[in-house]
Amino acid sequence: MRLAIWSTTTPRENSTHMEMFQRQLEEVELAERIGIDQIWFFEHHLQPTAPVPSPNLLIAAAARTTQRIRFSSMVNILPFRHPLLVAEEAAMLALSLTIPPTILADADEVIQ
Repeated sequence: MRLAIWSTTTPRENSTHMEMFQRQLEEVELAERIGIDQIWFFEHHLQPTAPVPSPNLLIAAAARTTQRIRFSSMVNILPFRHPLLVAEEAAMLALSLTIPPTILADADEVIQ
């Protein structure tokens, strides 16, 4: 059986954004140690309960301290970001990570 986590970035009371992201990166390391196979991040703007402006940057940061776990971006919101920029970031991640992230082109296609 393969296990995955849909990772939400949830602020805690009296916690800074820096502490929130650091805690999330620590949770990624823990997930790998306990055998989780994959983590999915998502992009959220203007949402105080889950502020993640760039799941691609989160993947790059998390990959620095992990070996085996796979990363995926659940969504990049194209009206907020130029599609070429998103494609370039995905290509850079694919070239720089030991295990490239999963990219969903549409509901029926997975690019690896």
